[in-house]
This record gives sequence, structure tokens and C-alpha cells, in this order.
Amino acid sequence: MLCRRLKDSIRTSVWDEVCDTVLLSGGLDSTIITAIRKPDYSITIGYGSEAPDLKYANETALKFVKKKITRILSTQEVLGLIEKVIGALKTFDPITIRNSVVPYAALEVANSNGFECVYTGDGGDEIFAGYNFLQRYVDSPFRLDGEISRLRAIMTFPTFSLGESQNVKIIAPFLNEKVVRVAELIPISDLVGFYRNEVWGKMVLRQCFRDELGDEICWRKKQAQEEGAGVTRIREIIENSCNDFSFVEEARMAKGKGVAIRSKEHLYYFKCFIRNFSLKERCDCPELTCSGCGNCVSFLSNYCKLCGQFPVT
Repeated sequence: MLCRRLKDSIRTSVWDEVCDTVLLSGGLDSTIITAIRKPDYSITIGYGSEAPDLKYANETALKFVKKKITRILSTQEVLGLIEKVIGALKTFDPITIRNSVVPYAALEVANSNGFECVYTGDGGDEIFAGYNFLQRYVDSPFRLDGEISRLRAIMTFPTFSLGESQNVKIIAPFLNEKVVRVAELIPISDLVGFYRNEVWGKMVLRQCFRDELGDEICWRKKQAQEEGAGVTRIREIIENSCNDFSFVEEARMAKGKGVAIRSKEHLYYFKCFIRNFSLKERCDCPELTCSGCGNCVSFLSNYCKLCGQFPVT
């Protein structure tokens, strides 16, 4: 009964707005959408040909997609995309920037091909408890329930802003109110639980779509977008491009502007940011003030979207 209700809600949400293109990472969420919609096109991004997403996305595309489009990024392309992401999102938060390189690159492909809309898997991790850190609460249902509720309350998705910058509409079926309503009725034990002596998130999605997708996809380990597409390694490249003396001196100068720089990578993003934007004047914040940059932050998130500080105090 639960699986039928859940699958019906997701199918309905996919078909609520008809679109012929999916941003396909080969992860559980985007693969579910692809299997339901069987689109004309899929777009997959990899930084180098060894990116983990490429294998899973190719297998999914062979089953469900008429034409797959794969974009393999070079280092110079990733660095260029970082500049564009910072411009679109007005942030120098390393995690947001690395994760946003993937959808931005995919949206450029969509735009250049004249695609007006794309499906994304946004919301799957928040609505169905997919984040790896939630697994630590598997034996504490009350704490797990509180964390899932908090995530659902504060969730935001940079993909929508990136889509606006590329004039491509983002369709996120997992954020459809029909899906959210069903998800809110699912017991916590069906969201995070044990399988083969391991703890997994999104248990209910994995089990309900197992027949359509197969074990390899359904029990693929959760990876952030930057990890699956291989973008994580840009961090080392950026770090190696800055010598220690320059880092210390430029970090000191940033501190004079009220910004605490945490790494050479963080400094690189801050310099990109400051070339295009000015820091807001510090003011009294109604909730929390970020100790890393002075930005105003919500008590509920305790995370600064501007500089990436967590916790902010």
C-alpha cells in the first residue's frame, strides 16, 4: 500500500509538467525520474572520464533515454564554471560552489540545445532522508525525526537560481506537494534503516523502485554532486596554485574586511566573489550573525549561505 501510494504520487508529479530532458547523475533520484518519464534526452556531467556518475548514468540512459548527452569537463572549464556559479549565486561557500558546477554545466548544455526545461532530482535527499549524516541517528528515532523535519523546513535549491541564469525552467518532481504529503506520512524507520548490515537513507525509495531500477542503482551509495561528477578534485588543484606566503597575506587582508578565510580554496572563491560584489555592511541580525563574514543567518540552519561557515558561531 505504501509503495503504491508513493510511486503514484511521484509518477503524477513527473507528468504534471511535461518535459523531454532530465539532468541525469545516475543516482537514485534522477534515475527514478528518468525511468518514469523515459525522456528524449538526458544530460550528464563529468570532470574527466573517470567520474563515478558516468558509469551509472550511461547504464540508465541505455534503458530509458532516446538520446544521452554527456559533457566531460576540463580543469579550465571547471574554473570558468566556478566564476559563473559565484556570479549567479553570489556566494563564496566552497560546498555550494563545487556542487553547483554540475547543474550549471548541464544547464549550459540544455540552453545551447534549445531545451526550455529540465527535470532534476532536487528534494529527494531532504524529503526522503538521503543525506549520509542522518544515518548516525538510526538508533535515535526522536533525534532523526527532528533532523529530517529541520531539513525539510530550511531546504533551498541553488539549481532554481542557476536555471534562471540560463533561461531554463527547473522541474523538481520530489518537491511536488503530492509527494511531500505522502513522504510526511512515512514512518521514520522506513526512511533510514538497515539492509545487509549497513545503514541506508531513502530506504523506502530504494525498496519501492527496486524492480524497475535493479539493485545496482537502488543500492548505490549516496554521493554529493561534486563527488559523483568528480568535481571534488578541483579543491586540490586550487590549493596547489597558491603558495603559503600569498595565502597568509591575502587571508590577513580578507580578515581586515571582516571575512575569516578557512583555506586556500576558500580564498580563491572569495577573490572571485569580491571582484564582482561588495560585502554588505554589518548590521544587527534578528537571529544569528555569522562569525566568519558577518552575514545574517537563521537559528534553524546555523549555516551561512554566503561564506559557508558551519556552525556560524
